Amino acid sequence: MPSSQEAVRELLLDGVDDWVSLDRIIWAARQVSESSSADFGDEFRDLLDTLVRGGLVVPGELGDSGFERWGGEPGELIARVIEQAQEFGWAPQGAGCWFANTELGDRTAG
Repeated sequence: MPSSQEAVRELLLDGVDDWVSLDRIIWAARQVSESSSADFGDEFRDLLDTLVRGGLVVPGELGDSGFERWGGEPGELIARVIEQAQEFGWAPQGAGCWFANTELGDRTAG
């Protein structure tokens, strides 16, 4: 089971080649919470906080032009992602938002 830091690195490595699904972020948070006995919701928020507030990824959706970044401040974006995950019952199965690495995210994945 990965630590939070390992999960962030794995997610960023995935994001170097492709966009990362909401499912993948949820799965990573579940893995970390199981290994650390942390609350899943807290771990999910912490991962989003590290990734989004840390400037490593941006959330958005897949549209006609490819990845379409959401606008807003990090706190608003995190709240929107959490709300969407809850709407899908924490199992979006490919639906919902996606995440694109920033240049910093790609460098950090290194």
